[in-house]
Amino acid sequence: MKSGDLTVSGEQKPKLLKTIQAEIFALRAPSDTPVFTLLDNDNSILIHHGYSPLRELETLYDQLLDFLNNDQNLELNDILVMVPQIDLYEPFIHAVFGNTPAARSLKYSLSDQHLVKTDPLYTCVIKLLNLNQAEFKAEQIASLLHIPEISTNFDIDPDQIATLLSWIEGSGIRFGRDSKHIQSLGGAANDINTFSWGIKRMLLGAVSIDEQHPFEEITPFMPTRGISAQLAGKFAMFIDALCAWSDSLNEPRYLVDLSNLLSTLESCFFTHSDDSQKKFKQLHQSWQELIQSGLKSNYQSLLSIQTIAKLFEDILDKNIPSQNFLMGKINFCTLMPMRAIPFKVIAILGLNQNDFPKATTHDSFDLIANNPRYGDRNSNIDDRYLFLEALLSAQNNLYLSFIGHSITDNSTTLPSVLIDELTDYVDKIRRTKELDLPASKQCLSIHSPLMPFSESLFIEPKLPFELRKTPHSYRAQWITANYKHDYDDDHAYNAAFSYPKILIEKLNIDGLIKFYKDPLGFFCNKHYSLNFYTNIDFPILPSVESFGDLNNLDNYSFNENFIQDNLDKLVQNQDEKPLLQAYYKSLGILPKFDYETIYWKEKQALFQDLIDAIAQYSAPEYIKQAPKNILIKLESNQQQQISLTGSLPVLQQHVAAPTATCIFWSSAKGKLKRLISAYIYHLCHCVNRAKNEPSITTIHYSINSGKLIKHNFSAITQAEAKYQLDIYLHGFEYGISAPILWLRDDFESNIKEDKVMKILDEILEQINIDHPEFTQTKPWDLIPANFLSANSSLANLLEEQLCPIFEDYSDPALLRLFAQITSDDLLKFVLNYHWFIKPIYNALTIE
Repeated sequence: MKSGDLTVSGEQKPKLLKTIQAEIFALRAPSDTPVFTLLDNDNSILIHHGYSPLRELETLYDQLLDFLNNDQNLELNDILVMVPQIDLYEPFIHAVFGNTPAARSLKYSLSDQHLVKTDPLYTCVIKLLNLNQAEFKAEQIASLLHIPEISTNFDIDPDQIATLLSWIEGSGIRFGRDSKHIQSLGGAANDINTFSWGIKRMLLGAVSIDEQHPFEEITPFMPTRGISAQLAGKFAMFIDALCAWSDSLNEPRYLVDLSNLLSTLESCFFTHSDDSQKKFKQLHQSWQELIQSGLKSNYQSLLSIQTIAKLFEDILDKNIPSQNFLMGKINFCTLMPMRAIPFKVIAILGLNQNDFPKATTHDSFDLIANNPRYGDRNSNIDDRYLFLEALLSAQNNLYLSFIGHSITDNSTTLPSVLIDELTDYVDKIRRTKELDLPASKQCLSIHSPLMPFSESLFIEPKLPFELRKTPHSYRAQWITANYKHDYDDDHAYNAAFSYPKILIEKLNIDGLIKFYKDPLGFFCNKHYSLNFYTNIDFPILPSVESFGDLNNLDNYSFNENFIQDNLDKLVQNQDEKPLLQAYYKSLGILPKFDYETIYWKEKQALFQDLIDAIAQYSAPEYIKQAPKNILIKLESNQQQQISLTGSLPVLQQHVAAPTATCIFWSSAKGKLKRLISAYIYHLCHCVNRAKNEPSITTIHYSINSGKLIKHNFSAITQAEAKYQLDIYLHGFEYGISAPILWLRDDFESNIKEDKVMKILDEILEQINIDHPEFTQTKPWDLIPANFLSANSSLANLLEEQLCPIFEDYSDPALLRLFAQITSDDLLKFVLNYHWFIKPIYNALTIE
């Protein structure tokens, strides 16, 4: 056998990877290489391009599972994954490989991480050494509590950290130690929103009766009252220790006096575990080496703490331990010389044009760069050699990956020049069975879609060539029942998913309303325990004050809370406004300085119309009825009765009028999710009304662009209300057992000129409303399966008019459950609109 004819033992035709390695071994030019045929099942070299580092890791995870399934002799320690910057990929590695079910878990280890950038303890020590330069932002200070050694030192349990974060946010702490610290940072002296002010609020709340008794213009923060007072005291001690340490760092010192600084820091803030003791031993060793090197150089001048801290950080940053390599797991590491020893599978991620080979910049005074000589080191050539090492070390498979498309606009981004050179070389030596030869970059490439739940990832390719270049996913949780494909149960990634039926016997009104405000979110929460829109465990702490108007979410929250807490008070006495302004100022909610006056005047003007509208129902001629508890029997889809229970809002009855009024309000626009709440309560009131009681109307006030809008729901008969409540119950039964298509928000605010409503009405005109399936009280008795095939014009109208609307809608629950929306889904949405939404707008009058 000739030296260039290396083949795999027992194989007649070598694969692409072995062929390239053989040609390099023989140092043969492409023109002298024997003709090579690229087989359909040849996956020895794969080039993946996706949208982000996260998608790179997700596709790699599925590809490694595929390698392991197809090669029973492949072990985890036979796999090496290299990246140019391991610190950049570390969180994505943990997110993908560290959060998988035990059945398909892949054990892994990371090497070559920078200590300061990856280990929270090292990062924390550097932060504390530079604390006197910090702005004391709420988020920065709170992050220190997440270090177990610090929280344990101050006797704060891990379960109490979430409580402290909510206190920091609720008490109004933003940044700064106190007014003097704010002034030293260049701001005007003001204690509000500082840690000193927030701690006083917490401690005052621990000993106060209620928040209506301020002390020296400081309003108590009542959540710290009672048993929580002990936690408030611990937090105050923690802040005092930080302030004292910060003050101690201001004075410059001689090197000999800095020798024990790290020991002092350790004793003040840390309680050691076995792991932290080892880390601090390394920290002390590096610290003493730094101090001793300065003393040996006979440096006698004063040094600022920041200077020595920067030098210490540089030393730690250069300390890259090589532990966790070859630990019997999948090895993640950076590209380093001699790192690519033979592995059966080698993957290289992050091969982007600007990242690898790394660009080399030189200073103008760099004489070596300006006058290069043969043998000078060149980082570009070094990176090329590392790539060659990886290519030669891969025994079975070489997997290359780069970001080929922008995640924002889908524009094409270029790979590393090394990938282009590799594919150009393959083009010169290969042949395929097709006459029209596609470029090697196309034949070897794998393109993964933007989303991990894309339908294309769960369709098994039929052709061998497609199997080699088409990615597929093993994550069965993304498979939903709406995929209309025949799945092969032998493959885990093709296992069809069905949702269990949920039977109910009793339903609360609040649960029914919550469902119709967001059916998809309710379904995901019920079946997957997912909540797309809130994060109550660890709130995101604001770090800056608001000097102008609040952002939209904070502004809405302030408006709703302000009206909820003070509407009745302001209706009875308009003179409360100055007192309320002082009260909200003491809470640290209002903007500071002159912005406070401007903001408060805007709020007065905004709420005055609403206050006047509500005030008329507090006149002596109105009688407020007591809230009622109801029990309404409704018929379910299974011909069983379901009890609808709950408490109804109070009614205002005019002594001289035959009607009673139920009043709702919102400080924002009257959106569907708010109107549907008022409408369902209106139906319940009408069903619960006795024959001798007055008829009931419901009014919903909202504020749109500073104007008060009045939405009226007129009185309807008990039978009509019962009929519509039955329909809402049937929709609820269906919607908790299978996802229903739904736009999250009201149509007017998202689609200009009521476009969606006009389209839906136009489609409904083409459907025979008198058809038996549409007139039954069970809306989920769907129309015949051949209805759309017999009405091709209607099917075209659905796809042309409604598909673009849903494709542009970025609801995470919608994307999660409806990766592909079919004509049948769109027809169901039209039914949803007909049964659940249109009655609201038909019953509604707006003033």
